[in-house]
Amino acid sequence: MIYDVRIAIALAAGFVILLMTALPSSAQNQPSGITVTGNAEITARPDIATVTLGVVTEASEAEKAVQENARVANAVVDAVVKAGIAKRDIETSYYSVVPVMDYQKVPPVTTGYRVTNTVRVKVRDLTKVGSLIDTAISAGANNVQGVGFDIEDPSSVRKEALVQALKKAEADAKLIADTLGVKLGRVVSVSEAGPAIIKPTEYGIARAEATPTPIIPGQVHVTASVTVVYSIL
Repeated sequence: MIYDVRIAIALAAGFVILLMTALPSSAQNQPSGITVTGNAEITARPDIATVTLGVVTEASEAEKAVQENARVANAVVDAVVKAGIAKRDIETSYYSVVPVMDYQKVPPVTTGYRVTNTVRVKVRDLTKVGSLIDTAISAGANNVQGVGFDIEDPSSVRKEALVQALKKAEADAKLIADTLGVKLGRVVSVSEAGPAIIKPTEYGIARAEATPTPIIPGQVHVTASVTVVYSIL
């Protein structure tokens, strides 16, 4: 019995010694270094606009509402094309046929039908955005949901933002190393949070008769964020 107790004590002591010797080794395997995050933002002028135009019609019968909507919507699209917009830059974004209900009556009754047809138009000449909206409204568009601006190919701007973010991360790492009195080593790892493109606020359109619609593009902001780990020499 005493022999068994001594064996148990010896095994426990051996386990403790093994654990104590393993901990420093594990700690030594942990990578040491300086971790920094660099952020950058580039401002650029947009080169493309998206105008959302809609036609809303109502009639007592669904078929009549659909036919009238198709007539007006085709007129709007034709006017937009004549204004210089390529057909490939026009696409339907929403279409619906819904009943118009009179909820004042119990039970509610259907009084007619409403048809909504919305198209999204890309405008590559930003100086023509206002006149295009006026043309569409004159042709019958009665639901202009807004105007958005963007950069069609943001790759070059994104690259510039990424380079600046990396340079800022490196500068911060050098500052930390100099302050601590250590030498900055090689890059151990780099991770990117992903670019973000912040577009100008989309404009709603309020138009007075015979008054040209003013449209101001604003700026597009492209941001980049990177996290870099440097070793310490």
